[in-house]
Amino acid sequence: MQFFPYLKVSLDSKMALARLTLDLRKTSKRSDNSYPIVLYVYHKKQRFITLGFSSTIKGWDEKNARLKKSASYNQNKDHDAIEEEINDKLHLAKKKIKNFGRDINKINADQLVEAIKNSWDSQIDTIERHQIKNNITLVESGNVIINRKRKMNSPSTAEWYSSCINRFLKFCKKDDIRLVF
Repeated sequence: MQFFPYLKVSLDSKMALARLTLDLRKTSKRSDNSYPIVLYVYHKKQRFITLGFSSTIKGWDEKNARLKKSASYNQNKDHDAIEEEINDKLHLAKKKIKNFGRDINKINADQLVEAIKNSWDSQIDTIERHQIKNNITLVESGNVIINRKRKMNSPSTAEWYSSCINRFLKFCKKDDIRLVF
C-alpha cells in the first residue's frame, strides 16, 4: 500500500447498492403466500423499500429481477406497466446513488433511502399529485381576480366575472370546482 497510496482512496470509498428483489423475510410474507417486490438498498446497512407490488417465489425471476409472465400468480397482472414502474424506480435510485459520488459516505442508510424516495416523488408525476399540489378552486381563483378588478376601480368587470363564475357553477351543479393545471 505504500507504493500505491491512490489505492487506499478507492478501497475506502464505499458505494451503495440498489437492486430489485423479493422481500423473503418471514414477517413480509402475505396471506396469499406472496412476498412484496422491494428495492434492496445496501449502504453500511441493508434497507428495503416496498414498491407496492408482490409475487410468489416461483413468479419472480431473481436473476433478471422481473416478474415471470408464465407464473400462475402473475397471470392477471399488467406485466409491462409493473416492469416499467419498478425499473423506473430502480433507475432513479441508481442515479441518485451515482449523483452522491464520494459524498455518499457522509450519509447513513436511512438518509439515502429518504433521498431515493424524494427523487421518486419529484420525478414521478400523477394527476392526483398535481391536484394536491395546486389545491386551488375556481371560486378562490375567481375571487382573487374579482378583488383585483375592484381595487383597479372596475366594479362592472368584477361583477361580470362574479356572475359568470356563479352561472358556470350552477350549470355544473357544484358549489366549487378544483382547478387542475
